[in-house]
Amino acid sequence: MCICCCTNDITARCSGPSNSSPSFSSPAFSGPAFSVASIVQGSAIGPVSYVVNAADLLPITPGNEFCKYADDTYLIIPANNVNTRMAEINNIKTWACANNLTLNLTKTVEIVFVDSKRRRQVQPPSPLATISRVSSLKVLGVTISSQMSVSEHVSTVIS
Repeated sequence: MCICCCTNDITARCSGPSNSSPSFSSPAFSGPAFSVASIVQGSAIGPVSYVVNAADLLPITPGNEFCKYADDTYLIIPANNVNTRMAEINNIKTWACANNLTLNLTKTVEIVFVDSKRRRQVQPPSPLATISRVSSLKVLGVTISSQMSVSEHVSTVIS
């Protein structure tokens, strides 16, 4: 049995003039920049704000689960729901748009966890076109491989 897990980076989307330093040699300063969403990256309030804001982000398929911590979101899809991956990603995109946020697909990855001790090999699902597949993933600072091993993490820590 394999489990698919996608991680998502959902960040604020702002509109208005770009942030540029005012020129003190000219009497005019740039106009104000208006923010239509505010999850402040790098602040103590940002992660808490995201968790509260993301409370209504729910999976659309029974059996799929979200795990949210600070500004990281993990979508866990069991093998029997593997065909729901794109529907769940589209659900996240729709939710993000409704909340003035965007899903950063360049930071979104998929990992397929397999039980290497099973005698019968399971064929992993075909990769999604818009999301890269990885063989290891860092979750809360711990690197986990698709074989459910932390050997890579341990090697990195002790070296």
